[in-house]
Amino acid sequence: FDILFRYLTSAGYSVDRAVNGVRAVEALKSRRYDLVLMDLEMPEMDGLTATKSIRARESREGCRKVPIMAVTAHAVKGFRDLCLEAGCSGYLPKPITKQGLLTAVGEALQSDGFRASRDSH
Repeated sequence: FDILFRYLTSAGYSVDRAVNGVRAVEALKSRRYDLVLMDLEMPEMDGLTATKSIRARESREGCRKVPIMAVTAHAVKGFRDLCLEAGCSGYLPKPITKQGLLTAVGEALQSDGFRASRDSH
């Protein structure tokens, strides 16, 4: 995720990083974000579990659903659907190019119903 951080900050985005899924969930309790890039392979709590936790809290509290884009090396058939079923708004398979990332982020920020699978090449 360090490269994604560099891509985004060099494009002028303000970026926070969470070191694990538990911290990601906690961050979203205390601050409003425009978009979450959720790494699915995190320690302590994986990205799908973190996404489900975030969606459960949003539902309980009746707050706005933040777009959550799954970022993963799992580009196998059916995995995108698994991410969407967990509550992710979109899916970004690795490897990720700077242009692919910036395009996907731009689309996600402009669309409430973001569900696109992004070809990062």
